[in-house]
Amino acid sequence: MSTMPRPRPAQHSGAADQAETYPLLSFSFPGLEGISQQAIKTHLELYAGYVKEANEISAVLASPSSYSGINEAVHARESLARRLAFELSGVRLHELYFEQLKSGRDAKAGDDAGFMNCVADCFGDFNTWIEDVKQLGKTRGPGWVATYLDPGAQRLNNLWVDLHQLVVPAGQRLVFVLDLWEHAYWDDYGAKGRPKYIADVLRQTDWAVVGRRMTSERG
Repeated sequence: MSTMPRPRPAQHSGAADQAETYPLLSFSFPGLEGISQQAIKTHLELYAGYVKEANEISAVLASPSSYSGINEAVHARESLARRLAFELSGVRLHELYFEQLKSGRDAKAGDDAGFMNCVADCFGDFNTWIEDVKQLGKTRGPGWVATYLDPGAQRLNNLWVDLHQLVVPAGQRLVFVLDLWEHAYWDDYGAKGRPKYIADVLRQTDWAVVGRRMTSERG
């Protein structure tokens, strides 16, 4: 578990200022069941790669002189923007995922009335929401199950996210994420083990963390 600090505002005074715009956070998960420490180590190394790439791209963007020529600059700028969207979304989604993991936590109604009441309003009850997450988790191919709060409508929606940054609706607040890229579960559960992995993650989710995201500006 880790407390996630707010990211520092991006600076554009030079590449050196961008070197650690996005800090690498520390997480530890003693006592997780089903998900091995080796798999966690591999997953954290992957997360570190997203942080490294996001910082390197930010450093290049802070120094436009690093790419020259009119047409070349336009294409380079576009490519870097797309890369940063992918890498930075990979950073944030993994941080949200790691933050909510907690060993020995049963997937049952928690203490956060705001989250549970919204779940009841939108899905009928907590178990129905859980089953919807599991059903969406059967989507073929790598991606994420993400539960978003629409602050205006006060509605929760479970959505599928491809490639981190795609199909992420504007103006929504992330309250729960489930990593379903193969690296998250293949080592421990195998190619057909996604349902067991999903059940283990839901059983070991800290719902107090999820509940706090209902009112947080982050996410």
